Amino acid sequence: MKDYLDFRTIPACLFVASSDRTRDVFDQVYAGFGKLWPYCPWPRYVGLTTAVPEASLHGFTPIATGVECGWRGELNAQIQQLPPEISHIILMLDDFCC
Repeated sequence: MKDYLDFRTIPACLFVASSDRTRDVFDQVYAGFGKLWPYCPWPRYVGLTTAVPEASLHGFTPIATGVECGWRGELNAQIQQLPPEISHIILMLDDFCC
C-alpha cells in the first residue's frame, strides 16, 4: 500500500480576496466556482470590507475588515480573522478567476 497525504485532513481553507469595491467580480467567481471545483473539501471564505449575510454568498463565509484601508491592509486584516486552526490558505484573487 502506498503512503500518501490525504489533503482533506490538512487544516486549510480556500480564501477569495475581494472587497466591497469588487463585489461584482466576486459574484462572477462564485457563479463559476460550482462548475470548476464543486467538491472543494475545505471551508470557503471571502474577504469583504463590510459584513453581509452569509446566505447571499452561496457557501462562502464572509470575513469583513470593517474599514477600507487599501488592498494590502484589507487582505492582512481579513486573513488575521480566519479561525486559528487554519494553518494553510489557498488564496484566490477574485479578479483572476473570472
